[in-house]
Amino acid sequence: MATHSQVSGPDRATRSHARGPFLPVVFAVAIYCLLALLAYWPVPPLDASHIIGRTTGDPFLFAWFLAWTPFAVLHGHNVLFTNYFNYPNGVNLAANTLMPLMGLLGLPLTRAFGPVASLNFLMRVAFASSAISMCLVLRSWTRWWPAAFFGGLLYGFSQFMWGQGQAHLSLAFVAIPPLLLWCLNELLVRQKRSPARVGLLLGLLCAAQFLVDMEILSDCVLLGVICVLLLAVTHRSEVVSRARKAAPGLLTATVSFSLLAAYPIWFLVAGPRHVSGSIIPIWTSSQYSADLFGPISYVAHAFTRQDGKPWLFGGKLLHVGAADYLGIPLTVVTLMFVLVWRRVGIVRLAGALALVAFVLSLGPHLYVDGTRTNFPLPAILLTHVPLLNDTVWDRFALPITFFVAIVLAVGLDRLRGFLRQELRSGRARHGTRTRRASPAERLLLGALPSMVCVGVAAVSLYPSATKYPVPSSKITWPTQLVTSLRRSVPSGGVVFTFPYVVSATDAPMAWQAIDQMSFRLVGGYALFPAPGGGGALEVFPTPTVQDVETTIAAAGKGTLTSSSPFFARRAKRTCYELPAILREYSVEAVVVWPTGPDPGVVTQFLEPVLGLPSKRFAHALVWYNVPHELEQSRCGTYRGPVP
Repeated sequence: MATHSQVSGPDRATRSHARGPFLPVVFAVAIYCLLALLAYWPVPPLDASHIIGRTTGDPFLFAWFLAWTPFAVLHGHNVLFTNYFNYPNGVNLAANTLMPLMGLLGLPLTRAFGPVASLNFLMRVAFASSAISMCLVLRSWTRWWPAAFFGGLLYGFSQFMWGQGQAHLSLAFVAIPPLLLWCLNELLVRQKRSPARVGLLLGLLCAAQFLVDMEILSDCVLLGVICVLLLAVTHRSEVVSRARKAAPGLLTATVSFSLLAAYPIWFLVAGPRHVSGSIIPIWTSSQYSADLFGPISYVAHAFTRQDGKPWLFGGKLLHVGAADYLGIPLTVVTLMFVLVWRRVGIVRLAGALALVAFVLSLGPHLYVDGTRTNFPLPAILLTHVPLLNDTVWDRFALPITFFVAIVLAVGLDRLRGFLRQELRSGRARHGTRTRRASPAERLLLGALPSMVCVGVAAVSLYPSATKYPVPSSKITWPTQLVTSLRRSVPSGGVVFTFPYVVSATDAPMAWQAIDQMSFRLVGGYALFPAPGGGGALEVFPTPTVQDVETTIAAAGKGTLTSSSPFFARRAKRTCYELPAILREYSVEAVVVWPTGPDPGVVTQFLEPVLGLPSKRFAHALVWYNVPHELEQSRCGTYRGPVP
């Protein structure tokens, strides 16, 4: 494979220097932590009154996941399965982004401050730890520590992180991939440490990444295989000897990973309520692709389905194609560094892998400035491969940034060394080397190369920095409602909410999480097995429940009154059919939220079935001790068929 100086790092003196000063490392860590706090400015890290991104959908789901793991561990439940939502069928959490490792890390915070505060704090940790991990790994290839600092800064605060920092803790916590590269380098290239120990560490890290996010792990494995193939092709004469040395480590990594991940993997593919088949239909896989101009154009593309029919939210699926955004300066600097220092093994390898990741991020078919073409791309070959057929292609923006950060760090380090050498050579050409350098000359020799490199880094990173801070949303918690549910619903009792819990109305899952799972919910937002195979992100309510939701929404908005004939027909149907639904789910309480400007109309609509509300709050009505049987005479004098 590559020689030691080509890929694994600089010479012995360089490595000694890289391990030397401890203060710069402390300084870098402090700056990263400060920037992680500023990334969500002005929201404090343990604030439970704000949540990352928006107040529906994924942020509340991730808060629920953080609450579930401590609850399951402390109460003896299976961490990988729950029926605390989607009652009674339950949810296979191994098929979802449960991130149990993050749940365990955040357990003290979750118990002390609540899951929302824990989510906010761990998101800052994700930014800082990812940058720190990358910086420390880059020290293996750089002599000038600010070069490694800027590489870590790019990786930990990239546009990918800005996007995932609005919703997905599992995708934003990417401190492990740099360590995987370090292990691969030690195991296959340097081969100076015990292969068994390095292999054990590699297996543990892979298992940890699997317990954070298996999609990131699968992307790392795919690119790791491509990396090994590239090294094998370019250094064919060394393959056999290095493979023999690496074999014990690879075997140890496989065994250690299997022991830790075997049960979660089994639960994922064969456990109760597992998802079989593709989650993302092949014909829609291009909807999750990056754009050819994504690295230099910060744009949002609106895609439609291939058959021309509308997608979501009024006809279009908003797809932010800026996850792989680098900006023109950084793109130009990266290309220049790859061209100038192409003979440096790590630069050449990182440049090639960045290109591979970029091609994969484009998905099965090429998009150019938001327009889909019929030009096929290599990713189309992976759309039928198990575990890769559900890839969200534009998330390869992470490895793009990863390898660009390596090129940037090593390039800055080499540029500084080149400038210093040129200045010394200039003194020699002018016959001043034998003369003692003046203070101004010493300042020039020492500071100018560093200042030039800092300027290059600042110009390169500025376009991405302008997108920060990451947005957060203010939450108004219904504290009295949650307290009332805890006191009046038996532990583990079932609560039915209107509107029904789906992705756009998953606030009750957040109530459940902050209340430490004191009740169960009908409905929910997660990945469920679809009736026809594959997966679905929502379990839709029955037609009767949909009718009730529609009527309540119309009454709340003032567009439907109790004197309307339509209101009477809907009330009749609800009166006949809703009790059976409440009986089927053994419902203990019904919550209507929000009630709109006229809660009296909602009360009149549900009174024949549920009676008068047990509790009235500012924006919610609650019925306890819900009747599961109903005298039909209460439905009025209507004699015809149920409308």
